Amino acid sequence: MTSRASKVAVFASGFYQSTIYAASLIPAGEIVLHYPVFPREVANSIRMRNVHLYPNVRLAPLDVSLPPLDPAEIIGGSYSVNSLFKFELDAAYLDGFDAIVTVELHTRYSAQISGLAERLGKPLIVLTEADPSLSVLHIPPYSYYRRVVAGRARSFGSATVRSDEYLLSAGIRERVRLYANAVDVEEFRPSADREDGMILFVGNLDRRKGFHTLVRALNALSRTHGRKFTAAFMGSGQLSGLLASADFRFEHYDFLPEAELVRLYSRAPIFVMPSEDVHRYGLKIWTEVFGLAALEAMASGAATVVSDSGNLPYAVRDERCVFPQGDHGALAGILARLLDDPGLARACGERNRKLAEEMFNKDVIRGNWHIALEMARR
Repeated sequence: MTSRASKVAVFASGFYQSTIYAASLIPAGEIVLHYPVFPREVANSIRMRNVHLYPNVRLAPLDVSLPPLDPAEIIGGSYSVNSLFKFELDAAYLDGFDAIVTVELHTRYSAQISGLAERLGKPLIVLTEADPSLSVLHIPPYSYYRRVVAGRARSFGSATVRSDEYLLSAGIRERVRLYANAVDVEEFRPSADREDGMILFVGNLDRRKGFHTLVRALNALSRTHGRKFTAAFMGSGQLSGLLASADFRFEHYDFLPEAELVRLYSRAPIFVMPSEDVHRYGLKIWTEVFGLAALEAMASGAATVVSDSGNLPYAVRDERCVFPQGDHGALAGILARLLDDPGLARACGERNRKLAEEMFNKDVIRGNWHIALEMARR
């Protein structure tokens, strides 16, 4: 099936490697990815990952402020008077696109984009990553925005397993799986260069990614398995100082080019993503969507150990490799079992590779985008 779309506008509420990757899978001649200017998030993304543009993707940063208490603003830690006002986007500008994609049902940002799409008669696709357990999704004004955007969109895509549930809760039955964190299974693949006992972490060294829990688990593990493992960390962040008191062998990289990062994944038989939910004012405002790093590890054939935050356990689908977020003792126990039984780690890695090929393969997701675009044109 060949898509008729030649130019697609994508509006995202943040700047992330996975968003760029998701946009690159849309079958169109040109993709223009629009995102609000959050300087800290942009700087972190560029520093943390080898952010690069695919040939059909162009970035268009917007001078946009989100409304007070928007989840993206709370996580970023920034508030401004300007956030009380709507951003302005010339409708004539959007008239040059064949289709419009916005990320999430529940943001005012999406509500405004959906209004422009309706006024111009443009096909609108909503890609949602939302986890139904998020408290903010069910209170005003987010519940109102959800109704507005859902009523205007012609096609819907779920970016995660849990967002399937969220779309169902919004009364949306027809949807397409458009996993935002699809992976290139040809680039990331199992290798014979595994290093026995290597435990890998890739991500921000902060509390949201559970880095403090991982360091505590590895310190505990060193007392019983110190000679059996070496940890490798790729990333930087507020908790990097914890490594100064680490009681285990490790290697640390602030940044690696893509080719070297691929080799790092191929070396590690065990990967850990210990993310933890974020709460503010008694509300759950963030859970792990299912980061690109975990998918890259799965495609590389690593046993992928995750917390029970957000979409992680639904994507890995192996109770033996899931622990309660923040429980460093439980994490240490799983890692000890994998170190003591390399055959188990190998079997988990083989299963993960199969999941990556069948569910999160970028070629499969690209085909699903064809379907979503056709649905939007009905």
